[in-house]
Amino acid sequence: MIARDEPSAAPRTLLRELFAGAADTAADALEQAANRARAQGFIVLQLGVQQSGQVREVANFHAAIALQCARHGIPMAPTVIVSAGPLLSGAACASPADFLLALTLAIDGHRGMYAYACGSIPNRGEFSGLGAFIDPGTLKRARESRIDVTARLIAGDAVSVFEHLGDCEDLAAIPIAWGVLRAILITPE
Repeated sequence: MIARDEPSAAPRTLLRELFAGAADTAADALEQAANRARAQGFIVLQLGVQQSGQVREVANFHAAIALQCARHGIPMAPTVIVSAGPLLSGAACASPADFLLALTLAIDGHRGMYAYACGSIPNRGEFSGLGAFIDPGTLKRARESRIDVTARLIAGDAVSVFEHLGDCEDLAAIPIAWGVLRAILITPE
């Protein structure tokens, strides 16, 4: 079990490794992630693959579930929420960083919550892969760096926030149809 005062390296590694390996579809990637989490003793809430959704709405939905779990201690064991699907910011494709920045605002630094998202993002006419990570201190670190996270989210500039914080990584491109693969770790308080 991950202690509250443990550095975020362990949750970061755990969440990233949930989506390691090859899969043919987003549903296969989620199933593999769920199986990996269960094998490590986590309770898994598998929300499936949605057709598409506005990034803030999807992030708020995920945050509501995670906060309910954390506030009421149900389930009692560490839990991982996994989901996938295309995200939109208005009419444009949203990145994994957009999802995580919206999620960061929605959970507002709640202790015991970590998340990782990965997917493909447009990059000069081509698509490249991006993975990003949040922990309970993400919002505080951004504010200490004088980053207006709401303004960056609205401007579609979430990637630069995670680059500044050192919380993103380049990945191999993920098929566009998959959208964004998402995992949220909730540890008991």
